[in-house]
Amino acid sequence: MGALFTLSLLVFSSLFTSVPNNTEIKDEIIYSLMIDRFYDGDLKNNVPEYAYQGNTIYDKWNRDMLVKMYDKDKETWNKYWGGDLKGLYEKLDYLKELGITTVMITPIFQNANGYLTVEGTETRVTSYHGYWLKDFYR
Repeated sequence: MGALFTLSLLVFSSLFTSVPNNTEIKDEIIYSLMIDRFYDGDLKNNVPEYAYQGNTIYDKWNRDMLVKMYDKDKETWNKYWGGDLKGLYEKLDYLKELGITTVMITPIFQNANGYLTVEGTETRVTSYHGYWLKDFYR
């Protein structure tokens, strides 16, 4: 986790050309951002075809599940809304105008597909936040 944090700080800090390389972290204005909730820059990856390329029962189930987990209207808080890295890149000038010098992002690893049911309720939540990693090494 520490390596990802450092990487995201370095990558996004370096994108703002007005930030000198010798700036200390205490001098940064850090914006902590949940990728899925920020801005959807690529509509094609909201229900990505790579997740169900075959014609197996699993592929059909996976596509069905992804369609159900994505909320294009952004009304259901416990579903995916589609924000992505492309959306972040498209809004870097906007963040810079706000005075942001560094962006800290939620994990961008592959997450588990499916819902977690909240015990005792009918609430079902997805891993839109990025912290239910499927593989810590990919």
